[in-house]
Amino acid sequence: MTLTTTLTTRAQRALSFGAVALLVTAAAAVARPGGRQGHGPGRQLDPQQMFERMDRNGDGRITPEDVPEGPRGDRMLQRLERLDADSNGEVSLAELEQARAQRQEQRAERQGERFSQRDADGDGRLSFEEFRAE
Repeated sequence: MTLTTTLTTRAQRALSFGAVALLVTAAAAVARPGGRQGHGPGRQLDPQQMFERMDRNGDGRITPEDVPEGPRGDRMLQRLERLDADSNGEVSLAELEQARAQRQEQRAERQGERFSQRDADGDGRLSFEEFRAE
């Protein structure tokens, strides 16, 4: 076996392992309600915790009065408008939970579509060649 063949084989194994790890992680995040918990990129707070954090005055609803001033507040106001399903000018915990469930469902559908697009032979698995395909 030549050095080039050995390096190519190791690279293929590493990429295959990376692909499997990525798929397992994605599947676990989709299967576990609420996704990963905590703070930081890709992590989500429990809906109750998020609601309590956003409800600055503690009145049990998120209203424009709970929104800080400035660019961050402007983005938050836009988000509140999208979350306010019944258009009453405030966001309840139920509306926040409903929006979150819809986002998770949409994310799972997109991941499934991306997987299906790459799974050229339709066997439910990604070969190295399918994984590498653009």
